[in-house]
Amino acid sequence: MAEALYFENNVEGLFVKALGPRLGAEARAQLRAVGLDLDRPHRPGYPAQVWEQALLVCAAALYPGRPTSEALFEVGRSFLSGFEQTMFGAATVERSQLMGLERTLQRTGRMVRASNNFTELQVLQPAEGQFELSASLLPEFRGTLPPAPVEFPHYLRGLFTSLLAKLGAQGEIAIKVNDPIARAYTLQLRVRV
Repeated sequence: MAEALYFENNVEGLFVKALGPRLGAEARAQLRAVGLDLDRPHRPGYPAQVWEQALLVCAAALYPGRPTSEALFEVGRSFLSGFEQTMFGAATVERSQLMGLERTLQRTGRMVRASNNFTELQVLQPAEGQFELSASLLPEFRGTLPPAPVEFPHYLRGLFTSLLAKLGAQGEIAIKVNDPIARAYTLQLRVRV
């Protein structure tokens, strides 16, 4: 069975480019302890649990005293600023700006497949300016991973908040489904351009 992995371009974008310069020695040591060493060459992929633990380490280090959900939202908002500093991310963001908001959101499933090997994303547009993004595990990974952090969808909410802003849109993003055991999430977006 394949291991559930987040790919290097996301690790570089978030942890090295966006958050790394803001992390102190203690946070870097905590990241090493969970399996992510920012001072060594990157691996092609990192286990899902390493990614998730690293998110929690960074959220606590950069937003101390804030609820985990708020801290993860802020970490998610940081993703795009680092991701677009990578070669893959720069091309992805430029293509998204050319395509516009609606086409970018419709193609978000492809972007998710480029970020990890275990998640699929369905995109529905029930009405003009409304989108539902439903993430779930690919069939071969169902039942093989421990539960995700219950606050994880707030990271996704932050990520999509920054994407909307980058594409010149505003909106509200609500968490409609949060099932950390099945690792299934649905975000509901109401957007204005």
